Amino acid sequence: MKSRDVDRQREELANVHELQHQLQQDQRRWLRRCDQQQRAQAARENWLQERERECQLQEQLLLRSRGELDLQLQEYQQSLERLREGQRLVERERARMQAQQSLLSHWKQGRQRSLPAAFLPDGPEVWTFGVW
Repeated sequence: MKSRDVDRQREELANVHELQHQLQQDQRRWLRRCDQQQRAQAARENWLQERERECQLQEQLLLRSRGELDLQLQEYQQSLERLREGQRLVERERARMQAQQSLLSHWKQGRQRSLPAAFLPDGPEVWTFGVW
């Protein structure tokens, strides 16, 4: 009986040692997995921080570009308005010139019609090159 108890105690002790060994192996695997996960997490955090810095730089560039484009749009609209005003002035000047040309043309036609009536064929004075 004692020998069976001793054998059983040895067996249980061997099982306890085996379980302790398995527990130590599981703990090492678990620690390695935790370490890998922590490194992966740190790598993801670093990547995200770098990505955030890049995004902030991109945002600053975009804001600067937006400001420049807003200025260019403003300058373009001002130039366009000046061009339109210039076109309006040209159109008014063209209309004024056409009116003057029309008046001049009518005046010349009226003058030419009135000249022959001023010179009578039986009169002694005749204009020659603007001299009597």
